[in-house]
Amino acid sequence: MTANALRALKGFVRGAALEDHCELCAAPLSSTHAHLLAPARQSVLCACTACSLLFSHSDSDRLVRIHRHALRLTLELDDAAWARLGVPVGVAFVTTRRDSKLVTAHFPGRAGLVESSVEPAVWHALCAEHAELATIESEVEALLVRRSARKQDYFRVSIDHCYELTSLLRTLPAPLGMPDPEILDEFFAALGATRGGFHRTSEVGP
Repeated sequence: MTANALRALKGFVRGAALEDHCELCAAPLSSTHAHLLAPARQSVLCACTACSLLFSHSDSDRLVRIHRHALRLTLELDDAAWARLGVPVGVAFVTTRRDSKLVTAHFPGRAGLVESSVEPAVWHALCAEHAELATIESEVEALLVRRSARKQDYFRVSIDHCYELTSLLRTLPAPLGMPDPEILDEFFAALGATRGGFHRTSEVGP
């Protein structure tokens, strides 16, 4: 994730006005600007409306337009399923790569992102048990989960939500490994309140 995108997501979390610039053409950006994913670098780029609209074809995978969305899922993963994924914490998101069989669990926290490989067979078995997981689009979407003694949240989200959460947790003054429950409550409540259509992403070439 680029420094420009990280600053933008921090600003989005704070609700502050931004004076960042498009990472393609350097045009000024608003707080509600678009994001593009560069899969090869696994980074998110901030883009102005004009540049983001250029990415509307499906003949390349160099850049992918991220359509911001969140959908609450009805599934629940029991402790055994969670353990099979190799997730040792209560908040994580899982992504897959299109160009490989790689499945990765990401753990956001005060230190940033910690990643761990997930056995593809384990992920595919979960997808077979829960059809909702099979619809998650590689790279630009993730399964975002919070599991605690008092809360269980499961969302299919655009990947920018996951980076936003990572940025939020990194700014917390709380001790490492002890994120503020109120902030997490607010974040997941906002996800649950997301409205609008559910869109597939579009890929673009030069």
